[in-house]
Amino acid sequence: MNKVQALNNLKELDSIFRELGVEYWLSNGTLLGLHRDNDLISGDSNTDMSVNVKTISKDMFQRINEANFSIVRFFGKLEDGFMVEIAKNDVKTNLFFFYKEKEKWYHSVYVDIDGIESLKYDYVFEPFELTEATYHGSKFFIPAQTEGVLKQQYGAKWKIPDANWSITESPNNAVKTNERFKFSESENEFNSLMNFENKSYWDEFYKSNKDLNKESDFARFVLSDLEKRYDDLGAIKMVDLGCGNLRDTKYFHNNGINIEGVDLSYNLSDPLIKTYNDSVLNVDLQKYNVFYARFFVHSIKEDILDELLNKIRSESEDFIFYIETRSSKNITDDKKSITFFKSSIGDKHYRYLYSKSYLEEKLKPLFNIEYLIEAKDLAIYKEENPYCLRVILKS
Repeated sequence: MNKVQALNNLKELDSIFRELGVEYWLSNGTLLGLHRDNDLISGDSNTDMSVNVKTISKDMFQRINEANFSIVRFFGKLEDGFMVEIAKNDVKTNLFFFYKEKEKWYHSVYVDIDGIESLKYDYVFEPFELTEATYHGSKFFIPAQTEGVLKQQYGAKWKIPDANWSITESPNNAVKTNERFKFSESENEFNSLMNFENKSYWDEFYKSNKDLNKESDFARFVLSDLEKRYDDLGAIKMVDLGCGNLRDTKYFHNNGINIEGVDLSYNLSDPLIKTYNDSVLNVDLQKYNVFYARFFVHSIKEDILDELLNKIRSESEDFIFYIETRSSKNITDDKKSITFFKSSIGDKHYRYLYSKSYLEEKLKPLFNIEYLIEAKDLAIYKEENPYCLRVILKS
């Protein structure tokens, strides 16, 4: 394995994953070598990365393909044991998709049986947090409890190289499942497999939290403000950006507002409300005079937000834009930060957080800022009471 090319591939994948909000970390032999020796292990034929399966989407593999990585083969299924081998410039990377259950986290490896079928083993880990580490001048995500994770897999003597290492017999955490899978090298089969209704956090979130049907406090706040501005709510043409399960969209509709919804991650239709399962950047915004974005700004990368803000400003006239988003306060001192953290409603999830001052600097040249606060008690859910930013913008 060409180590220089291998590191370049890892850097490129890191950049793609960060941009898309894919939760990943260096794992297995790659983590062992870089942490123990500050180098990739000589003699390894590939590098290893683990990926939280709940944070993947079609975009991830489209971007990998656009970066000139090829799909070599894949094993398992999305629901369990998914593993994809990709390559660029003759260097392979194994993407091990991680499944997080209550007390058990695992990914799967496969051992050839007869050239047709492979036997599935699960590498089981205790839950861990992620942190950043710098290797060869580049930052990567790794388990924060690095040596604890390495001990689970390689044992107490993990610091000593083992020339007789076996991926099935040597790991302390390898569990034989007796499940057999055929690997596939077919691009058509892979594309068919990935033709799923987004497996991301938000899809899982809405499916597993069906009690979230009542409108948000922010929706009530916005309706109250609109009632002060409009004698006839029927004159409003509103769009809910990142409408999710339509709970706020339905609330506005039921109060006499003409509203449509847009959401790329979750496709829920309602016979009375027009919805677009598409990117907000692909929707014609000229027809709207009220824009609504609750917990959408922190779910998209910054360049998408910048495109959206400029699109609204250039395509629309005489509009109001309501935003509620999580703040970076009490989480990071940086003016902006990509963050993965556990919430009470599901798995760890990517968020792009802004400080109040940074967001204000971003918005001020484009809009008239009528209202901007940063406070707690705006979006309480179960144990969560985060700092949030509420904003009202005018054209």
